[in-house]
Amino acid sequence: SLGFSGVRSTDFEPIYPMFLAAARIVSRDHVIGVQLLQIAVSSVGAILLYRLASALTGGSRVAMFSALLYAGDLLLIKQSVGQSPFVLVTTLLIAFTYAFVTAATATRIAGAGLILGLLVLTRTMTLPLVVGVAVILTIERRPRAALSGGLAALVLIIPWSVRNHNVNDSWWPTRNGLILLISSVPA
Repeated sequence: SLGFSGVRSTDFEPIYPMFLAAARIVSRDHVIGVQLLQIAVSSVGAILLYRLASALTGGSRVAMFSALLYAGDLLLIKQSVGQSPFVLVTTLLIAFTYAFVTAATATRIAGAGLILGLLVLTRTMTLPLVVGVAVILTIERRPRAALSGGLAALVLIIPWSVRNHNVNDSWWPTRNGLILLISSVPA
């Protein structure tokens, strides 16, 4: 359940806790197994970044350099073995960007929208991307694609927001105010 000691919580986005729960099941509750699954997810990010860079530039050298920079980033390496949602955030962000950049049809944009929905459910700070996608596609005169991408993301986001509202009258994770307080008040 999304909570602590049987009490439902709205403090955090649901995807990373669900990932950890699934990883614990798959690894039979071994910490190293969970870490290896996070490393695997992070490694997929390098492959996706290679494909994204190749799609954007048409060059395999640029794509290889991008993937190598990603693979050698010390913060990503540290996060991939720690308990950090940014492993999923980074990989999903690259996956979304690749899906969005390479999507030629409204159906493919809907697929990118589903990835975007998962991304928002991993970290709400990415919510403005939903509006950004709609604006970009509207400017490109692709209203059907804008609608399909936005609706696909919202199909995932809205049920979670409604659940949060039903639990404690907050549409978003309740820790957001705490983070704002911590970041704005001197220690």
